[in-house]
Amino acid sequence: MKPLGSLSKIMYGYTESASIEEVGPRFLRITDIQEKGVEWSSVPYCKIAANELKKYRLASGDIVFARTGATTGKSFLVADPPESVFASYLIRVQINQPTVLPEYLNLYFQTPQYWDKINEGVTGSAQGGFNATKLGELNIPIPPLPEQQRIVGKLDAAFAALTEAQAHVERNRANARELFESYLNGAHAKHEKGWKQTTLGAEVEILTGYPFKSKQYTDSATDVKLLRGDNIVQGSLRWEDVKRWPANDIAEYERYWMLQGDVVLAMDRTWVKAGLKYASLGAEDLPCLLVQRTACLRCGPNLDKQFLRFLIGSKDFTNYVITVQTGIGVPHISGGQISAFKFFLPSLDVQRQVAKTLSELEFQTKQLETTYQQKLSELAGLKKAVLGAAFRGEL
Repeated sequence: MKPLGSLSKIMYGYTESASIEEVGPRFLRITDIQEKGVEWSSVPYCKIAANELKKYRLASGDIVFARTGATTGKSFLVADPPESVFASYLIRVQINQPTVLPEYLNLYFQTPQYWDKINEGVTGSAQGGFNATKLGELNIPIPPLPEQQRIVGKLDAAFAALTEAQAHVERNRANARELFESYLNGAHAKHEKGWKQTTLGAEVEILTGYPFKSKQYTDSATDVKLLRGDNIVQGSLRWEDVKRWPANDIAEYERYWMLQGDVVLAMDRTWVKAGLKYASLGAEDLPCLLVQRTACLRCGPNLDKQFLRFLIGSKDFTNYVITVQTGIGVPHISGGQISAFKFFLPSLDVQRQVAKTLSELEFQTKQLETTYQQKLSELAGLKKAVLGAAFRGEL
């Protein structure tokens, strides 16, 4: 066991403003280091004097380390970098002993043992970071060079296999979702005999929310939940950041009570990259009141609730929203635009049959997604286990 400071030169990064203009070398920051490495083409530039460039220039074998923020402890092994320097919220570790491989040290910086030490150091820090002194005091297990090479070779092979396995699982999960989406879109794209063209406005009651005053919001569990656009995500509701309205002041808002089976739609940023922001209310979501800039779609006598839910979740409706939403800063849609959406509507019996089939396929898809997510968690756990064993001498 040897302290990192005795094996390497440790220094803080360069302080300067980043620029999108090519005013100097690339300027590597904490935010440029992602799970899969650094996309150098998107890293900004900075001005730096020639003598400072020599001091802060990155080279293959350097390891940079995030010393503050949510990613404290995250590291990156530099390999064949362009002309670049590192920013002040990073610490650079340059190995200066021929008996230590940078690749070996980089692997150690991913072990559970290492992260335990980082978390201990961060917890005991007033600033919530990890400075160069603490980093230099970290004791690192250093086996003979041939053993380091063996560990690096075996772990590289194991991680390549794990990455391939993860890619297979991700593909399977995506395929399951795509199968469901394909069936969903196909079901609503049919123009079979007896299906009539109509509009949402003709088949549903569209209710927009009330402008409840935010200064009267409460956080008391005994008060009534307010359903805002922020609570609506892709196909479901999230109540983690719920606001409430005083239970003793609800009599005049009867019109805005939500019912089980109502479909709700965010009217601001209705569509984002993650998908359309809509949901169907279940018994667990009630009671709640509808807030402004949120629309409720309540079925008329000729429309099945589940059929409506799948219709709003279809590709046709999503494409329609993308086409009609307006506004640059906050894209939004209006009640009139929701009303104007055209679609083909079968009889109630066919609607229920379509909704039943889609519900069954949706259930199976969610089961598959849960299984695949569990497999991904197991693969991540396996990586930690292999790393831990390697640096305990148990590879």
